[in-house]
Amino acid sequence: MFGCCTCSDEHSSRLCTASDAAEDGVPDMVVETAGKEKSYASTAPPPVAGQDDKELAKQRLQRLIRDFAHDVVSNGLSVQVATNESEGGPEEGTLRLDRKLRQVEFWQGEGVAATIVLPFSEVESISKVDTEEGRDAQPRTTLSLFSKGDEVRVTFESTMARDRAFTCFRIFHMSASHVQARDNSR
Repeated sequence: MFGCCTCSDEHSSRLCTASDAAEDGVPDMVVETAGKEKSYASTAPPPVAGQDDKELAKQRLQRLIRDFAHDVVSNGLSVQVATNESEGGPEEGTLRLDRKLRQVEFWQGEGVAATIVLPFSEVESISKVDTEEGRDAQPRTTLSLFSKGDEVRVTFESTMARDRAFTCFRIFHMSASHVQARDNSR
């Protein structure tokens, strides 16, 4: 009933895939030990409804985070930045993250130090805000980072760019909180 690949008598033990498939469509496993064949039903669990969807969503999230991290660490993203202390509205700048993805940095020129540095471990909350400037203006998309009573508002070029940053910032924030809690427990 079970076929074994080219097992020879010179090997005392060999694992082979049966040529016949089991009822569930997954091949059984056949082990030949000292010339005697034993078969074992496949141990692969049957597919669970929605499992593929969860795995696909997980892979998409991992790709989103990897691509976003690459963009903001290497080149940065062009944004407008304002704080609750800013006068005259938002200023053009570049959003960057450090290599360990532990802090947000805002740069306003080449070769200058970051004007705002905000570690994720100090961020209390992150929120999305849709704002409109003027009666005829297009809606602008803003992300707010709150830390110790201070607010940093980051305006992105599109809703998609803002949502991408929001998702990644939330994950980096959770990661930084986890690392900080682990370090404090030592």
